[in-house]
Amino acid sequence: MHIIRQMLNTHTLVPNRQVPAGPCPFVITAALLLSACSSSDDITQPTGTAAATADVAGTGANVPVLSSTETDPLNTSETMAAAPASVSNDSPQGIDQNQTTPANSSNTSTNDNSAVDNQTANNALQSSASASNPLDPLSSTPLTEAPGQDDEPTPVTRPVTSISRYFLVEDPARRIKPVSRFALTVDDFNAGTPAPIITAPAGFDTSTNSAPYFDGISNREVFAGQTLEVIYRPLDNDGGLPGMFPNELPESAEFVDNRNGTKTFRWIPLQGDIGVTAFTVTAVDGDAPLYRSEQTILINVLEPADPSSIPNFPPVVNAVRPHTVRVGDPVVMELKGSDRNSTFPSVEILSAPPGSTITPHYIFDEITVLHFVPTEPGVINIDVVARDADDPSLTGSRTVSVIVEERNAFEL
Repeated sequence: MHIIRQMLNTHTLVPNRQVPAGPCPFVITAALLLSACSSSDDITQPTGTAAATADVAGTGANVPVLSSTETDPLNTSETMAAAPASVSNDSPQGIDQNQTTPANSSNTSTNDNSAVDNQTANNALQSSASASNPLDPLSSTPLTEAPGQDDEPTPVTRPVTSISRYFLVEDPARRIKPVSRFALTVDDFNAGTPAPIITAPAGFDTSTNSAPYFDGISNREVFAGQTLEVIYRPLDNDGGLPGMFPNELPESAEFVDNRNGTKTFRWIPLQGDIGVTAFTVTAVDGDAPLYRSEQTILINVLEPADPSSIPNFPPVVNAVRPHTVRVGDPVVMELKGSDRNSTFPSVEILSAPPGSTITPHYIFDEITVLHFVPTEPGVINIDVVARDADDPSLTGSRTVSVIVEERNAFEL
């Protein structure tokens, strides 16, 4: 109250004007809040000072208004000139809160600079208020759709194991898609038999010695399931009998010596061989073994109109070399069956050692893994059977031997 009285005393007020009792009427400006509360004291104007008042909406209730010639240490006169004073509707006289008192327009021309200062201050207050406001709440709509049935994890059906410690290493047995040996096309086949490739040692005089060659060799065409036979007869214009050998035989093919200077390439292609395959035989000069001629033919294997006409051959168990272990050593043995008809046979272990376990391979479905720990020295014979995927009556078998020695047998 002391501060308010001091502020009021700096202005010219109506002499002997008593503030009515009751709820507090407010006179509000942008920079100053004047409050008059119920009191029995009279607030008077110092003697000899002129007063200016304004009637509020014709009610007879006058509020003090500073003249343009009076000193205003709080710079409130400019604010009152710029914005009309309002009176709270809490007044007992029932003054309407929408009724305002017009300000003295003569103050405008003399207080331009002060109005600019007040506007700057108001802008600063508004910026501060905006910065203190909290952020708008997030929308009640979900930002993303709720997970559905398709988002559920897929269960693992194959055998798994819980591992507490492990080391990350490159998997040397990871399955890599092999490069197709059928890179050749029917267009290559129709282009004709490839020309021979002749190689000679450094400094060899090919003008005095002609290269060996094959007589009557050309591309061949055969249906899968049929037997293909090609007779190779190497010749040398300089005389002598050249040697020969195949660079690589297809699976299950034979290169048979006929004991008359010729050899026969015999092959029954099956389902997995349909396509164009290259087969190369090298002829060797009888006088200069490094003087050679490579002859390649292309074999186009066709699918027959009746695929069931392709014979089904029994599967086999891949060879496993004998192993020597110690008593108490863990043994892990990978057993695989193969089928020429490009199917995966099942593998059965008929005489597994006591306490052994059998699991599928973690990458290759065609491999079965046998785990066991030998408990006494001796020879363990394990009978393995591969059963055909299409005809279970077709089987192939093999016996795998494991030699078990005492642990001290390996001590130095």
